[in-house]
Amino acid sequence: MNLKALNRSMFLAAEHLFEAGKHLMPISPEYGERLMLEADEILSMIKPEAEKVSEEKLDDILDEILNVEIE
Repeated sequence: MNLKALNRSMFLAAEHLFEAGKHLMPISPEYGERLMLEADEILSMIKPEAEKVSEEKLDDILDEILNVEIE
């Protein structure tokens, strides 16, 4: 499982817990709140995927920086 798939699974799990917590609030506020807190904890564990920049793009950026004429 790659990072993107793991993040998506965690997000969906958190979303389901949050929705369940909302529906349980009228019946059992304690349990509903606990589910919503669990959803927040799961969301806090999601790691952003590192941005990938190709070597060619990095070289182009470096060339632009080195070739800038300072006035």
